[in-house]
Amino acid sequence: MSTTTIVWIVVIALVVLLLIGLAIGLTGRRRAINRSRAAELRKESGQQGIEVEQTDVEARIARADARSARAEAEHRTAEAERKQAEAERVEAEAADKESAASQRRDEYDRTRRQADEIDPDQRTGQDG
Repeated sequence: MSTTTIVWIVVIALVVLLLIGLAIGLTGRRRAINRSRAAELRKESGQQGIEVEQTDVEARIARADARSARAEAEHRTAEAERKQAEAERVEAEAADKESAASQRRDEYDRTRRQADEIDPDQRTGQDG
């Protein structure tokens, strides 16, 4: 082998070693960039996790508020139904009392007419 051939082999070997070193360096750099990007994504996902938890809390609060409002509405409906039933009961009682009063008034009128009919001192249209 000639000296020129040996020099060329050494130069090619050095170029190959240099390329291998560059490839390893670039791979290491890419890994460092990926590690950094992964750390950024983890930090971002941590913030997103906090936001998700906050949204979940807000949703649970809204659901509880809705249940409370529904319970209040049901309570008011039940109260209104109770008052409606009470009003109907009182109206029925009033109707019964009005009916009893009407019957007593009729009985009173009959009794007075009867008394007037049998009273000799009572002037009627017949005695004239």
